[in-house]
Amino acid sequence: MNHEEVSCSRPIRGEGMGVEDGRIPNSSLTSSSSFDHRYTASDGRLNGGASHEENVAWLAKDDDIDKWVKIDLGKTSTVTGVIVQGRWGWEQWITSVKVSYSLDDVAWTYALEPQCGEQKVYPANYDNTTPEIILFPRPVTARYVRIHPLTWQEHQGMRYEVLGIAELTEVLQHEDFY
Repeated sequence: MNHEEVSCSRPIRGEGMGVEDGRIPNSSLTSSSSFDHRYTASDGRLNGGASHEENVAWLAKDDDIDKWVKIDLGKTSTVTGVIVQGRWGWEQWITSVKVSYSLDDVAWTYALEPQCGEQKVYPANYDNTTPEIILFPRPVTARYVRIHPLTWQEHQGMRYEVLGIAELTEVLQHEDFY
């Protein structure tokens, strides 16, 4: 597959995989570091923030040179992208990210690396409130997803969600058949 084929395909949005609404438990949200106990990976759920001290964002330590937040989807899933959002109540947000994924939490692949031969850097937020949707040109199969902030405004405060396609069995369980 060449670069032209990847860039010409139409991305699929999918739906939130459960970070925002809590279907993914706190124990499945981990990170390279946390600024302190108030800014852990589980504090970074998309659209979180009820006060300046509660679920406002994930923040890594300043000296963490390889910052990332990891989402364990609980099972192998079809992932279509991520959503990132800045820190609630503060003028802090991510301006660029890389996204990586894995089936086993050992071997990691960066989005578009297999197709383009390089790790894709995605533009991210321009303010702290607007969710920025980042879609892959084609869905990937993964159980684990990492979002790696590269650049930011003031401090790397981030809220996030993983986008994907619900498995057919999940869809059938939620349908009303009469």
